[in-house]
Amino acid sequence: MSRQDFYYLQLAQQLLGHSSYELISMKADASELWFQSSHRKDKSIVRIVRRNFKSAVEQQKDVLYALQRAENVRKQRGKSTLTLNTIYFADFDPFYTEQSLESAPSPSKVNSYVEQLTAEKASAYEPLFERLGLTLESADNCSSEEEAQRIEQWKHKIVLFVQKKQSEEQQIAGYGKPIFTYIFLALQILMFLFLEWKSSTQNTLTLIQYGAKYNPLIMEGEWWRFFTPIILHIGLLHLLMNSVALYYLGTLVERIYGSGRFVFIYIFAGFAGSLGSFIWNTSISAGASGAIFGCFGALLFLARTNPRFFFRTMGSSFIVIIVINLIFGFVAPNVDNAGHIGGLVGGFLAASIVSLPKQKKTVYSDSGFHLHAFISRKSAFLWIS
Repeated sequence: MSRQDFYYLQLAQQLLGHSSYELISMKADASELWFQSSHRKDKSIVRIVRRNFKSAVEQQKDVLYALQRAENVRKQRGKSTLTLNTIYFADFDPFYTEQSLESAPSPSKVNSYVEQLTAEKASAYEPLFERLGLTLESADNCSSEEEAQRIEQWKHKIVLFVQKKQSEEQQIAGYGKPIFTYIFLALQILMFLFLEWKSSTQNTLTLIQYGAKYNPLIMEGEWWRFFTPIILHIGLLHLLMNSVALYYLGTLVERIYGSGRFVFIYIFAGFAGSLGSFIWNTSISAGASGAIFGCFGALLFLARTNPRFFFRTMGSSFIVIIVINLIFGFVAPNVDNAGHIGGLVGGFLAASIVSLPKQKKTVYSDSGFHLHAFISRKSAFLWIS
């Protein structure tokens, strides 16, 4: 063990326990950790690395690698700019000059700062700890046995912390099985086949007869028409689009919230979508789009309550998908955007009512085919290698 291990692991475990920093990446041997500031206005990342580089070229490649990953994080979180602070703890300096590090190509929206620490004395580390708001424990007067003991203690704390975080996030993403998602899928497919057998899913009279949203009949007391449109679809393309969206979105939401909560969110959002359509759209309408947008709303609630997990697994691209779908609804003909917005709001409200499993309810203080590409990126940046 060297003196750099002592200060590197001390810094790592202090950052892990500090409320101002959140771990977003770690190598399996804990030789590299990435932290982001927990303050919304602070667009900075602290990367600490325990590694010896033999040459400037080798370190230059590492700097470039970090810049590329930082750019991915910036895009994923929807930040306009980002600052990356890389701090190397090494036993010796590689053959390089400061100019060679600064000449590394950098994404235009990522500002990079590099610091190399190889000293044995605690005084060399005091500015770093002070800058990060941490307290330095000096090793100058420690025996080798005491140093080794502290190093092992910090290693143990780091391992326990990471295991706890991984366990928490695995629970979030694997609470339930998507049983009711498949049930709703089967129901809408069966109803489509039934209506096609009876007449046609694009026949207005058939749609009204079997429960489409039709304002005059709702005003006469047929309140169930706020719910029955969820399993009706107009034409094969409409069915296929909503079935694909439900398959990917519904399974995700049901795994996160559990089956009981998912059913409540889905039906409540479907009702809210029909209600929005009833208020702002006089046309006959049907489809699961409102309920599906409710799944979007439920995931937005997850972003509100667990932003670190949300932005690492889905990122700001997910929000862009919602905006694109809503814009498409405004510009495309025959799209019930009032139902989409109603479902989105209803899904968020329903999720806030039931909350996430095993979590306290939050007190507020402050349909796309491309969706799978974003949702299936499991923990896009928190990697263990």
